[in-house]
Amino acid sequence: MSPNSWKTKILIGAAAALLAATTLPVLAASGSSTVSSHSVIKVMASGFFAGAASPLSEEPGSFEAAVKYVNSTGGIHGHKIALTLCNDQNNPNVAQGCAIKAKSNKDVAVLTSLSQQSSAVLPTLNQAGIPYVGDLAQLKADVTLGVSFPSGLGSYDSGPAIADTVVVSGCTKVAVIVLDAGAITTVLENGFDAGLAAKKIDLVDTIVAPIGTPSYTSDVAAAVAKGAQCIIGATLPTDTVALMNAIQQSGNGLFLISFATSLPALSSLGTLGVGTYFMGLSRTPTDRNPQVQAADKLIKKYSPGTPLTSDGLMAFAAVLLLKDGLLNVKGSVYTAATVRHGLNALSNASTDGIFHPYTAKKLSSAEPRQFNPYALTYKITGPGTTTTDGSWNLLPGF
Repeated sequence: MSPNSWKTKILIGAAAALLAATTLPVLAASGSSTVSSHSVIKVMASGFFAGAASPLSEEPGSFEAAVKYVNSTGGIHGHKIALTLCNDQNNPNVAQGCAIKAKSNKDVAVLTSLSQQSSAVLPTLNQAGIPYVGDLAQLKADVTLGVSFPSGLGSYDSGPAIADTVVVSGCTKVAVIVLDAGAITTVLENGFDAGLAAKKIDLVDTIVAPIGTPSYTSDVAAAVAKGAQCIIGATLPTDTVALMNAIQQSGNGLFLISFATSLPALSSLGTLGVGTYFMGLSRTPTDRNPQVQAADKLIKKYSPGTPLTSDGLMAFAAVLLLKDGLLNVKGSVYTAATVRHGLNALSNASTDGIFHPYTAKKLSSAEPRQFNPYALTYKITGPGTTTTDGSWNLLPGF
């Protein structure tokens, strides 16, 4: 389950749309003002970067580090990327304002990582033809609109991935505990149902818990009563300890299978987390893959103080994905249209190994815009450590 998501950062979107705000802070990324306006390629990165309970505060530094890295190595055929950050505050109105700002600013692309606000920004970006790069597929528009370039599976279509993780774990009777996040919760439930059924795994119960649940003791007890051997937890990172405590206190040998991941939350459990499985959409910070270690060094170099997290890795990789699309642009005119064409021409874009090699092509008639239907399975084998079980696997149906 790679870095994975609140869009997972455990609930791929569990608390989306719950934290409203009225302001629209748009901040120029550090260093961007030093690049002459006639030579730059203007790009925005949007997401829930700051504010109450922000789970993505490390993303701005990761976006900035990747842009500085690309610029330091020659940029895009001599052109520098000028990055603007827009904090959508996990509020659809603010997020739409970010999209409107990108349009008026003539940004050629909008980057994101774990934003839950694609439904708010895609209509404006689609009307303007501005590519939306790096999102996880939350809703159908993420895999159907021509401006959407999702980096991987999200709540919309990751049911088969979590089912694969359940198979690896050896669990045959599973309960789901998912936070109540409206439409996204329904999407998650449908995906879990379909994925588990396809693997002939017995889903004994689905429990929807309200946001702010102080204790999961009764939820875990209900799962145990139904015969669950393991629990798929689609909850917020801040709830991970409470959920794991309830699982351990049940004394029934249950273990957690985390949907997507907030690795910091899982690894901070110490011995409590040992034996936890999680589904990954990209590499995680503790993955011993050398590309992850290289990205960590670059983030530390160009954005000192920015911690390496799953979400930060995805933000870093989104910039590399856009870079490959920009390098595909013919000539020296960078507009939303030419960049969109460059992204559509991607073939085995590496993102330095953080995402599965990304190719822009139709993998399914039902989901013509889903370019990366691959997932990893991880297991916490010691306090704060993970190993990869197997390799990238193409999910059924693609």
